[in-house]
Amino acid sequence: MISFPVCVLCKVKPTIILAQPIGACSLLGIVNSTWGALCPWEFAEQGVRNMDEEGQRLKRILESYRTVAVVGMSKDPNKPARKVPKFLMSKGYRIIPVNPTADEILGRKSYPTLKDVPEPVEIVDIFRPSPDVPEIVRQAIERGDVKVIWMQEGISNEEAAAVARAHGMEVVQDYCIYKAYKRFIMEEEPEEL
Repeated sequence: MISFPVCVLCKVKPTIILAQPIGACSLLGIVNSTWGALCPWEFAEQGVRNMDEEGQRLKRILESYRTVAVVGMSKDPNKPARKVPKFLMSKGYRIIPVNPTADEILGRKSYPTLKDVPEPVEIVDIFRPSPDVPEIVRQAIERGDVKVIWMQEGISNEEAAAVARAHGMEVVQDYCIYKAYKRFIMEEEPEEL
């Protein structure tokens, strides 16, 4: 039996028996039985990854890039797709709303698509369903300036992620950028927004 560090998300210490991870991520609500299903911090696609490395990667991304296009940013002040960008604005990030049904959100001009944004973009934060991700990644590739594709909690698309990586972008899937900021920049557990 091989033992790994405690999951930073749910504080469960995963184990592997006969190359099969077992355990549960209480935060994600997943009972794990195959590689890749245990907390994504412990089992990344390339195998077992040290949690400290992943946390440091997310911290580096959040410290290095400050311009965020939020695809699917909401007009509704009660939705995470509005609360999360508002939080990032409060921390000094330049937020660019991307929403075809809005002219302005949080006092910022909104653009119908990522390709319509006339200014440089470093992070594309995605609040759209997983099947919409390939088109967003395609637009990010066409732009040529995007450094990071960040898919919010509950959103992932491995094919689109692979294409983004092949074009030199970093990818974060199924993880809230607000929670990452709280955990890895502020070093505290996030509360509900």
